Amino acid sequence: MKKLKLPIIAVVMMGFTLPSVAKVTLDDVYKADAQDRADDLARNADFIARHNSPLIPRDSDSSSDGGGWKTLYTGNTVSPITIPSGVANLYVTTTTGQSYFIPVVAPPSNFASIKGGWGGYVYARWTGHQIKGESKTVTTSEYHLGDRHHNGYYTHPTYSKRIGITRIMTQ
Repeated sequence: MKKLKLPIIAVVMMGFTLPSVAKVTLDDVYKADAQDRADDLARNADFIARHNSPLIPRDSDSSSDGGGWKTLYTGNTVSPITIPSGVANLYVTTTTGQSYFIPVVAPPSNFASIKGGWGGYVYARWTGHQIKGESKTVTTSEYHLGDRHHNGYYTHPTYSKRIGITRIMTQ
């Protein structure tokens, strides 16, 4: 039995020592990673070139200059405005006076809202391919309590709210 233990122990010890004999240097790691690093640097250079423009257009930006920002729409509408393909970012101004930066890859969402007198909201929306405002008119029924001399009564007020799109710039 003693004769059998020694070869087994020797084999086990060889299993632990052999991996430590093979040395890997930092230069070996750099050589193995060279192609992946070159690909990453190329992708980063492309990203920097595409996104080197400012995220918010300056007041002087127009359709001819301005850090890559171009005016797509100016006016005042609630109708949908379709965004052309190849656009990376949007800068939208609403009738509230506020402006919003929207990446085209953002999921559809409401990016602006105004609360109406009826308690609900009207929204400005990014649908994934269009920017649109909203106009809403709501007629409600309101009960007014009477006093000891008069009965209660209903009124039917009409509330209107509108949030329009006044400017869209693309990058």
